[in-house]
Amino acid sequence: MQELIGELGVDLVNALDRLKQSQEVFCKRLIGEQDYPIWLQQLSEEPREAVAQLLCDWEYHDGDEPGKTNQTIGLIGCSPDALDALDELNQARKNVHNVLLAIDRLEADQLPNYKQIPRALSKEALTRLGYARFNRRQTCRQLVQVSAEKHILAASFFWNCYTKTVKITIDQARQLLEQLVSGEGMRAAEAQMDLEKLANLSPKEMLVRVYPESLHQRVTLSYIKDLSDQDVKTAQYMAHSPIFYPAAPNQALPEIRPLPAGPTRRLRRRKTSYEDMPYLFSIKAHRVRNSIRGI
Repeated sequence: MQELIGELGVDLVNALDRLKQSQEVFCKRLIGEQDYPIWLQQLSEEPREAVAQLLCDWEYHDGDEPGKTNQTIGLIGCSPDALDALDELNQARKNVHNVLLAIDRLEADQLPNYKQIPRALSKEALTRLGYARFNRRQTCRQLVQVSAEKHILAASFFWNCYTKTVKITIDQARQLLEQLVSGEGMRAAEAQMDLEKLANLSPKEMLVRVYPESLHQRVTLSYIKDLSDQDVKTAQYMAHSPIFYPAAPNQALPEIRPLPAGPTRRLRRRKTSYEDMPYLFSIKAHRVRNSIRGI
């Protein structure tokens, strides 16, 4: 494993150094722009310092669940120089992500049980560099930067419930099941049963993999492209971190609708193109409804 990591270890060190430097430059500008508008839903006596601390937090903490990230609702006006620094920070984050992906793509057959240890190589590389608790998702995610031509009028934060679905062919389903069968335990036995059920389907039939419903914080921004323009447009963004937008010193904040305490109850389930119950339980694959299949 050490030889494998060594091939990209220098790239990872350089990528992390670049991230630290770009992070330092942006946070210095962020803290220094005291005359620019800022709003955080979570009240803080020193909001700029709080955001800077959030951006510099790369690690999991005791009690954190895998994949957990810090969530901070906010809207922050920035100077052109600060937005340029933010763009470099986003590029540095993307670079770290790409280097870690490259490490993960190294020859898996040279690492025993690689398939049972997701991202084993990159985790080992980070541990060797002193980042055993590195929160990859939080550190590498892109921060939202509103383009300069958009003059923000209002920001409305809301909860978005989303169910991801992916269509797969019979051959793709078979490949997924065969990978599970090659393992051990109850899931392998379940996959073997699903392989037998798969043989009953037409080779031309499509299946739908349904992932657990995810809940995200989002924001709708209302904006105009010119101060004399009356045509108000809207755009939606993820709101896991503060939204950074172009502003001027002492400029008033846009009208803000804070994020509700919780998502509103869904009155009815949307009509779906797939059957309610999975046909292949081990990979959560559903058959397309009869009416759509033409039966």
